[in-house]
Amino acid sequence: PFKYASTKEGFSFSSVGRMASPPSYESFVRGQDAPEEVEWALAACAADPAMRRSFVEAGAVDGWVSGPALRKSCERQGIVKSVGKATLASAWDLADVTQDLRGLSFDEFCVFTHLICVATAGGVLPATLPAELVPPPPPPPLPPPREDKKPTKN
Repeated sequence: PFKYASTKEGFSFSSVGRMASPPSYESFVRGQDAPEEVEWALAACAADPAMRRSFVEAGAVDGWVSGPALRKSCERQGIVKSVGKATLASAWDLADVTQDLRGLSFDEFCVFTHLICVATAGGVLPATLPAELVPPPPPPPLPPPREDKKPTKN
């Protein structure tokens, strides 16, 4: 299971140094057939209120954080200097599962954060996102409320 660090103020990439370095994804999944339904490895991360605060602090608006806003947040935290622009771009590409041009959803932000933690700890990003890191699909939209038409009196 994935472990990450959080603080009272929110998730902190600088606390990554206390984390154990993860194995490479290729060595973990090589030769193994993934089951049809895989439990999302980052569910605990997504449930942490500190991660939600970090999402908002990274510039999220209406449930999405844009590339420029997230890059600016990473620059403020020194992540760009630490991992480089190419790794930052790779982490974005892997995390942006929906490729819907709106930016990263909260769950995709959790994936991005995990990948940056891997890179910061000296790990190598996978060529493709492993099944256990793919966020669950969003719930279907709720139907619009029914408007009961009451007969009008003349």
